[in-house]
Amino acid sequence: RILLKSDVISWMSINIKGTVAEVQVRENVKPQEDDAPKKPANLVASKEGIIEEVRVFRGTITVSPGQPVGKGALLVSGIYQGERVGVMYTRASGQVFARTKSEYYVEIPFEYEGKRYTGEEYYDNYLIFFDYLINISKNSGKDGALYDKINIVENFCLPGGVETPFGIKTVKYAAYETVTLTRTAEEAEELAYFELSRRLGEDATDGIIVSKTITPILKEDSFAILCKIEIIEDIAAVSEFEVDIVD
Repeated sequence: RILLKSDVISWMSINIKGTVAEVQVRENVKPQEDDAPKKPANLVASKEGIIEEVRVFRGTITVSPGQPVGKGALLVSGIYQGERVGVMYTRASGQVFARTKSEYYVEIPFEYEGKRYTGEEYYDNYLIFFDYLINISKNSGKDGALYDKINIVENFCLPGGVETPFGIKTVKYAAYETVTLTRTAEEAEELAYFELSRRLGEDATDGIIVSKTITPILKEDSFAILCKIEIIEDIAAVSEFEVDIVD
């Protein structure tokens, strides 16, 4: 529902872990306006694939449906040559849809480095006076241990709930140590699918997924996923070129 109603979000993933919901979003990137003169350009393939459809607005088509192309192959030329006008240059424009293949491999080990809290906690207290902080407590002294830092701010309010520029800020330091932890095969599997979803989201395109094959691999010390997908997507990329004018 959010994706249908929002114009600024292009992709969303929600994963529930116990009582925690992890939400990832990807924003639409609006193209910046460019008033500078544009150079002539070709359209070349951003990746290898098999041509499905060509929609050209400007330029000369150099490929046809069913033709395999490699990365960097010329798709639409910005050079036009006619019997009457001779050689002309333009900035090729259009869409070239191709069937492409991508492969993702995710592996989650059972053993990993994690935090274990020691139970030691230290606090610093500050008086908030407008934009100034005044230390009103001296820390008993932290050693060289590792700490998570948590800020807690409480502003004073007048009767009626009116907030004032005065308050108390408490900084909590929770000591922890780095230890080797072990996750179950089920937890590793859940993380592997979450990571796969994240990677697919990062590489999300406006293309259409026509096939997806997921192969789970349970190893002695890890859980892995091999994912192969086929997508029909626009692979046309602009490649500018210089024109030498001979007097």
